[in-house]
Amino acid sequence: MSAATRLLLVEDDEADAALILASLKSSGLNINSQRVWTRDDLAQLLEQQSWDVVLCDCNLPQFDGLSALAMVKTHDPDTPSSSCPVP
Repeated sequence: MSAATRLLLVEDDEADAALILASLKSSGLNINSQRVWTRDDLAQLLEQQSWDVVLCDCNLPQFDGLSALAMVKTHDPDTPSSSCPVP
């Protein structure tokens, strides 16, 4: 069995997070995930461990997905990450 992919999910909506994780797992991926939705929690988890991939919601109540991705890239420029495109 392959090692689990460490996924950091920046998502404020619990139902959306569940759908994302279910979709990834149904495709056969072995996922070990954490979910955050605040800038402080994101900063804390970025310091605690490294992540294989980070997925960000575009519309967060306290900050936006692009700001979250900037934090990720500042912490570890090689972390694959994704957010919605800028209109």
